[in-house]
Amino acid sequence: MGNVSQVVPAFQPCYGIDTEFLNHSKEFTEASGDVKAQGPTLSAAKAMAMTALTLMKSPEILEETKKQFKKDIDEGL
Repeated sequence: MGNVSQVVPAFQPCYGIDTEFLNHSKEFTEASGDVKAQGPTLSAAKAMAMTALTLMKSPEILEETKKQFKKDIDEGL
């Protein structure tokens, strides 16, 4: 994700799936398939899809996003 965000605007949403297991473990992978993880995952997916839709339907917002990204990269953020 870090390499991608140096080339294009990016974000990495974080959300909980009600598990004590650490990400990138076998146990977390299993927990992510549990029914109780599906609600938060669906909500996060919908939020990302709506963000993409907003950018695609609003050229002015997309342009402002690109300008801010360039500014942040130029300033070393």
